[in-house]
Amino acid sequence: MDNEHRQGDHELVPEARSGSQGLPGAGQADVAMIRTPRSLRPPRVINIDDLRRQARRRLPRVVFNYVDGGADDEVTLRENCRVFQDVAFRPRQAVAIPSYDLRTRVLGSEISFPALLAPIGYLRLIHPGGEIDAALRAKVGAGEIPGVVAMAASEQSVVYEGAFGVRNMAAITAMSSDTIFRIASMVKLLTSVAALQLVERGKLKLDEPAGNIDPTLGSAQVLAGFDSKGVPQLRPAQKPVTLRHLLTHTSGLSYPLWDPNVVRYLKIARSNPALPRMPLMFEPGARWAYGGSLDRVGRWLRSPAGRVSIAILPITSQARSA
Repeated sequence: MDNEHRQGDHELVPEARSGSQGLPGAGQADVAMIRTPRSLRPPRVINIDDLRRQARRRLPRVVFNYVDGGADDEVTLRENCRVFQDVAFRPRQAVAIPSYDLRTRVLGSEISFPALLAPIGYLRLIHPGGEIDAALRAKVGAGEIPGVVAMAASEQSVVYEGAFGVRNMAAITAMSSDTIFRIASMVKLLTSVAALQLVERGKLKLDEPAGNIDPTLGSAQVLAGFDSKGVPQLRPAQKPVTLRHLLTHTSGLSYPLWDPNVVRYLKIARSNPALPRMPLMFEPGARWAYGGSLDRVGRWLRSPAGRVSIAILPITSQARSA
């Protein structure tokens, strides 16, 4: 196109409009010039070499080399043709049938639709998120969640990271991978992982008495009930509380939120300093109750007296609050 038809980052493209000033009956077509951003123009592709040039410009080098490998000699084309020549399709029935059965078996399981397997390695290189991105976007798009951040990592590196939706619906602030969340009791998961890492390193033992680290758990008392005057009846625990009990919420500790015995006991203990601050509601390992077990483990991890220390998920200076 002539230089006179190019202005800045736009290209002037002729557009034919029938009639004069939109009036019917005009005998000739008017020609108007409209501006089209260059970024919206399709690439000039005439042959396979043009396609390869466009791909080389737009794709990372590793991805391009993976996709383009063997293209000059048409290795892939010849191999595909050779394979199809060796395949013979034999239909099961050669007569009209009232219905079709498309069921098939994949890895030993029956599915109600046909399956097609195809290599997708180069697509994974171009779009590493793949199905994970699609699943997260679908939940945001359906309005089930306003936003989500997901991440997966190995010992060596982060293998997946994605952020979708918004973190502030009022201000329509986009979600980002460094968004800070109020995660409430989900911090127990981080505490559990940190404790198990220390178990792997030999610094903690799952079945070691917790009293070796936290003396208040070494002489734990079990609430057996209340007498006729409402005085709490306590007895020593028959077995020691262990890290395993604390991690699995079977230590005997329970929250006041859903245990009326805890609420009743705390009302009495506030006016009687001789009573332990929080007794066990049952014998360690006897049953399950959601309570402050992981709170105790968290104190071990950050306390010098607990002889262990670990840093989890440090927040960088660039992290932004929600």
